[in-house]
Amino acid sequence: MRYLFISLFCFVGRMLIRLRYSVKIKGIDLLKKHKFNPNSGILFLPNHPAHIDPILIAMYLWPKFKMRPIVIEYIFRQSGIGFLMRLVKSLPVPNFDTSLNEVKLKKARELVTEIIEGVHKKENFLLYPSGRLKHTGKELLGGSSATHSILSECTDANIVLIRTTGLWGSSFSRVYTGRTPDFKSMVKRGMKSLLTSFIFFMPRRKVLMEIEIAKEDFPINGGRLEINRYLESWYNKYPTKEGIKEAEPTSLVSYSPFKEKLLKLPKTEARKALSLKDFSSELEKEVFSEIAKIAKTSEDQINPTMDLAQDIGLDSLDIAELIAFLGVSYDVGEIYPEDIQTVQDVLEFAQGTKKIERKELQEELIYKLPEEKKRKKPFPPQGKTIQESFLLVCNAMKDSIAVADDLVGTRSYK
Repeated sequence: MRYLFISLFCFVGRMLIRLRYSVKIKGIDLLKKHKFNPNSGILFLPNHPAHIDPILIAMYLWPKFKMRPIVIEYIFRQSGIGFLMRLVKSLPVPNFDTSLNEVKLKKARELVTEIIEGVHKKENFLLYPSGRLKHTGKELLGGSSATHSILSECTDANIVLIRTTGLWGSSFSRVYTGRTPDFKSMVKRGMKSLLTSFIFFMPRRKVLMEIEIAKEDFPINGGRLEINRYLESWYNKYPTKEGIKEAEPTSLVSYSPFKEKLLKLPKTEARKALSLKDFSSELEKEVFSEIAKIAKTSEDQINPTMDLAQDIGLDSLDIAELIAFLGVSYDVGEIYPEDIQTVQDVLEFAQGTKKIERKELQEELIYKLPEEKKRKKPFPPQGKTIQESFLLVCNAMKDSIAVADDLVGTRSYK
C-alpha cells in the first residue's frame, strides 16, 4: 500500500512538474536494465544546483529504486512536507549554512553511520557529495568528507552519478542572494506564478538530467580529495549550444507568459586581492598556525589566495573549528561557513576588515503567524515538578501553537 501510494504521488508530481519544467533524462533506460551488485545498496550521487533537483530526481527514479533521500533538516521538518519525508524514509541532515556546532556535527556523524549500515542492508540512498547547494556555476566539493567516509566502509557499493543542467538561475538556486533560499517561500512564489499564468501557460524551464553508472576508473578506494576531484570533473561538464562548459551558464526563465518577468541578478564587484603586507606579522602567524594545525600541514604551505576547501582540503568539521577559533581569539560575531572560503577571508575576519551584508531575495514572501481564535488564556502551572507541570500544560493546550519560526512554521503542544 505504501509503495502504491508513493508511486501514485510520484506520477501526479511528474504531471505537476511539467507545468514549469521540461525535463529530459539521458541514461535512464540503461540504468533500469543494469544488473547491480545484489549484495549492496545503490548510492545515487548527484550535483546540487537548486533545491528543486532532489524532487525532480525522486519523482522520476523513486518508483523503480525506492531510494532514501538525504534532506536538509529544516525542509524535513516543515509542515506539510514532514509526512512525505517520513513516508519515503528520508534522513535529515543538519543545515551547516546557518551555523556549525557540536550538536550538528554529532548528528552528521550519526547520519553517515546510518547510511553505511543501510548500504550493507541493500538500501538505496540519494546523497549529495557537496552537502550543500552550489555557490557558483561550478560544482565544488572542496574537502567534503561524507562520501569518502561512506565509501571507505562500503567498497562494494553500487554507484550512480547524476548531473542536472538547467537549474542554475532558478529561484531555488543561490544565484540571487548567494544564500540558500527559503524552500517554502519559493514554492509559494511558484504557485502564485502558475495561477497568474492560468496554470497551463507558464513558460517552461528546460532541464537535462544525465545518469551514468560509475565506470571502472571511479576511485572508490581513493582518498577524500581524490574522490572529490573525480566527482567535480564529472559534474562540471555542462552541455550548452557552444559545447561542453566547466561552469554552468545562468539560465533565466520568465515567470509570466505575458511579459518577461525575471528576478534581478545581483551586481558582482571585483574583489581586492590583499597581500601579507596588509596584515600584521603577528596576525598572519596566528592564523596560518591555526589553519596548518587543522589541516595537518606546515605554515609555509599556506598563502592568502588559497581556497580553504579546494586547495587546503578543509571539510565542514574543519571549518567549524576555524569559526570557533575566530570567535574565541578575535571575538568575531556571527558568521556562516559560506562566509569563509579562502585564507584571505579568515585574515580579514581576524583583522576586523571584513563585514557581511545579508541580501534578501527580492519579492520574498514573509512568513506570517496564523491567528488563533480559540487559544486558551494563560493559567498558573500545576504539578509538583517542572516536568509534570510542562506535560499538564501540553495536555491542556493540545493543538495551540507552542513555537514557530519562518523556517519550520508552527509546532503545537502535541
